[in-house]
Amino acid sequence: MEPQHVVREPEAGERDEQASDADQGELDALPGELPPAVFAEGPEAVPDPVDQDRDARGDHIGEEGPGGHSRLLEHREDQQIEDRQVDHEAHAADETESGELQQELAHEQEVTPIRGQWAERNQLYPPPLDARPESTRESFESVQGRGVRVGVIGGGQLARMMVPAAIEMGVGIRVLAELEGSSAAIAATAVGDYTDAAMVLAFARDVDVITFDHEHVPQDVLAALVDAGHAVRPGPDALAVAQDKILMRERLTALGAPVPAWAVVRDADDLAAFLDDHGGRAVVKTPRGGYDGKGVRMVSGAHDADDWLAAAAERGLLVEEAVDFRRELAQLVARRPSGDVRTWPLVETVQRDGVCSEVFAPAPDAGALSDQARALAERIATELDVSGVLAVELFETSDGRLLVNELAMRPHNTGHWTIDGAVTSQFEQHLRAVLDLPLGDPTPTAPWSVMVNILGGPSGARMPDRYPAAMAAQPGVKFHSYDKPSRPGRKVGHVTATGTGLDETAARARAAAAFFQG
Repeated sequence: MEPQHVVREPEAGERDEQASDADQGELDALPGELPPAVFAEGPEAVPDPVDQDRDARGDHIGEEGPGGHSRLLEHREDQQIEDRQVDHEAHAADETESGELQQELAHEQEVTPIRGQWAERNQLYPPPLDARPESTRESFESVQGRGVRVGVIGGGQLARMMVPAAIEMGVGIRVLAELEGSSAAIAATAVGDYTDAAMVLAFARDVDVITFDHEHVPQDVLAALVDAGHAVRPGPDALAVAQDKILMRERLTALGAPVPAWAVVRDADDLAAFLDDHGGRAVVKTPRGGYDGKGVRMVSGAHDADDWLAAAAERGLLVEEAVDFRRELAQLVARRPSGDVRTWPLVETVQRDGVCSEVFAPAPDAGALSDQARALAERIATELDVSGVLAVELFETSDGRLLVNELAMRPHNTGHWTIDGAVTSQFEQHLRAVLDLPLGDPTPTAPWSVMVNILGGPSGARMPDRYPAAMAAQPGVKFHSYDKPSRPGRKVGHVTATGTGLDETAARARAAAAFFQG
């Protein structure tokens, strides 16, 4: 597949660059001052059976190899010249008409290459599948038969980890990355601004379904995709709930899901009233953005969030009770559009400085909470019409209740253990789900799996630089690099150990992770 080349004029002015290592793609750069949107040169992650078949048939514009396209144009020009010569001989007596004919011939010779270029462009970038006229629209089954293509918006590690699953399944995968050199560069067929509708629509023309590495794509861009006939999974309505924490609380409350006490506050008086009703301490969150401890602040005074309140204006901030919790848990569920649902075991997560550090699967001593969490996640996925993987982050309170903390509508950091510890990983399952294929078996392959994030990474080096020593010491541990430079607090990779005893398995995972610190 030839990389696409689409150019967009840069936007005037600059945006403040935001750095977020969120595990919803753990974006290294949210849209800041992005370069002009160009489709990046680079290797294709998965050979596309469609392209291979087209090459084999010769059913394309021009020929592969040096000079192939020019030979086609030369053939067209020769044919047109021959036709004009015949016409010229028939009217040789009329010198005026002959002169006009020569001018027309010269014009045809001039524009023929241009026409050929446009014909080639239209062949490379056909209209999106579902936006074609009904008479020419292919069924989804026929698309699957000729090799379906999934487009992922976002170039973080979640997109990167979808690539091996796509290869195994024989699914074509395309990635719209924010920047050159992203974690998912191996599959990045396009580089550009995911907030630019024209950019995203151009990317979508070469795929059959759109999914996401993160939840930051604006609603107007999602609406443009849907209006153009593209399959977007999860859909805009579901993603809106993950994008706005106030809307998330409203929808979960309406569903009767257990959540912390909450309110919307727009000034210091509102915050003071909430603090008075909830023990003098609370958690303030920005409605949009923020993850891994960002956009979250503990407050105990009415003016502790004045700066955020000023910035939020009429939209306000979300304030929640400071939950007295025993531990944090996460329940992952996958759902396909036709309604099939599968869940992995409930897991326990350990947070350090607001960032996920370790995951234990299954959650130790969960008991009846496992069934409660599974039923809750399945109901939320169904009621919100989620397509793909949904992560439900939970608090286990000190009195044994479950409360929903956050939702993430894509593969999640707390599910990375499934790559090495389950029959079907969250990444394969996500691809199955968004393609509306039968879902895989989520059963664990070992009694215990422990995943440890590599936070920061080795000083002055990248994770693979430490592989010789780490792999020699821990040959039974699986190592996953996100191909990111080291930086304090950044998720640069993870390790996963599986075993029959929790303590021994955790010890091996931690020992392996230690090789990549300092």
